[in-house]
Amino acid sequence: MKLFRTIVVVVAIVSALWGIVDTGSASTTESPIGFSVAANIPENQRNKNESYFNLNMNSNTSQDLKATIFNVTNHEIKVEMAIHTAHTNENGVIEYVHPLKKADASLKYRMNNITQINGSKIVTVPAQGKKQVIATVQIPKTKFEGVIQGGWFFQKVDDKVTGGVEGTLNVKSKYSYVIGLSYTLGKVPEPNLMLDSVEPGLENYHQSIFSNLRNTAAVMIPHIYTDTTITNKNTGKVIEREKKENVQMAPNSGYHYPISTHDKDLQAGNYHLLSRAV
Repeated sequence: MKLFRTIVVVVAIVSALWGIVDTGSASTTESPIGFSVAANIPENQRNKNESYFNLNMNSNTSQDLKATIFNVTNHEIKVEMAIHTAHTNENGVIEYVHPLKKADASLKYRMNNITQINGSKIVTVPAQGKKQVIATVQIPKTKFEGVIQGGWFFQKVDDKVTGGVEGTLNVKSKYSYVIGLSYTLGKVPEPNLMLDSVEPGLENYHQSIFSNLRNTAAVMIPHIYTDTTITNKNTGKVIEREKKENVQMAPNSGYHYPISTHDKDLQAGNYHLLSRAV
């Protein structure tokens, strides 16, 4: 089976709001989460009304970013931190919670390489207290222009399970926060979408066609509508058609998304994939 591809792209981006995931201020009552976090907004914040780090940055500069962890429980807790690079997951959503596994070839700077947590990545926060933590940004000497995005990840460290009741299932929930990190250097480029590859594969044990749409520009694209059609190249018969709305793409990232064939048995032959992204 051979797959041919075509992409028609129309992108119009004026402005976008990109925010903070599950952040807030301290509460005086117990909650199942047990903690919250807040960014200490610096002077080079692009919009002081935003609750995440959306910063104007320059080449060859260093800056400390500060955040506060609030413990709303009556006992001390431990919170683990990490810096993640923004990427696009298979659901067409920008991902900050999980680390980037494979970077797009166009990505010049990973957020976790230019932003480092000071000291231990696990901190103790006293009961009904707070803890200030610091991450240092180091922008190298560069002619890069555009946006670098990621997230400052916080997760409560679970207490160890010392035992259980035979025949029962122990379920423990994990709660986390992410403070958005967005650094803008120079002039922000226009989005640039391209279809990189098309290949057959399995998604949840179902036969699918995987298409890799790439945003090779250093800018986030917040709202993309995709209309993808797979046809038999010889007969022109439509095999599958799939539409998706509100797809988001992180700067310099790939959107590797599956198009289900609904378990249709594709015969050996030539197929054509047309993907329109608006």
